[in-house]
Amino acid sequence: MKKYYSDERLEEIFVQAKNNIFTRGLAIKLEQEMWRSQGQTADDLYNFLKLDKKGFYDLFEGPAVVTWVSYATKLGNLKEHPVQFVVISELEKRFNYLDLARMLDYASPRTREMKRLVTSLQKMQFEQWWTKKRWTPKQLESKLDAQDPKNAELVRLSFLQKLLLSTQVRSLVVNQASK
Repeated sequence: MKKYYSDERLEEIFVQAKNNIFTRGLAIKLEQEMWRSQGQTADDLYNFLKLDKKGFYDLFEGPAVVTWVSYATKLGNLKEHPVQFVVISELEKRFNYLDLARMLDYASPRTREMKRLVTSLQKMQFEQWWTKKRWTPKQLESKLDAQDPKNAELVRLSFLQKLLLSTQVRSLVVNQASK
């Protein structure tokens, strides 16, 4: 396909194909395989999709971020030792962890797909804080300085709520397994 079409034209073709429910899955697979065969990294694709031009409040608008998250996840899973938090790690290269939490918290997804993506990324970030960084709610609270107006109470509450839910779910699983 690269023989006959420019990168921009191919992207237009893939966008059109992804808008059709019958061709969406195939278009996504072909597009990702083309990028992978070209050696495109998650960083390369982030720039190609012009996500680097998006601002704090509009990164999680439009289909480009969904495409990037899907590709970054695929690349992370293809590694010899798959990376559990690859998308969060990639985003934290561009935004510090608190700004990313704020961005996810302030995101106003307009579609169901985007709402699922933002919720999934929030959950992934919270799990990373809890499991990889081993932060407790108290430690997070100290990092989220209450005097800083950017640190919305919502970020703190979201983390605590998801932490509580994860703890309850894990507790239920352990209790069920021991019966």
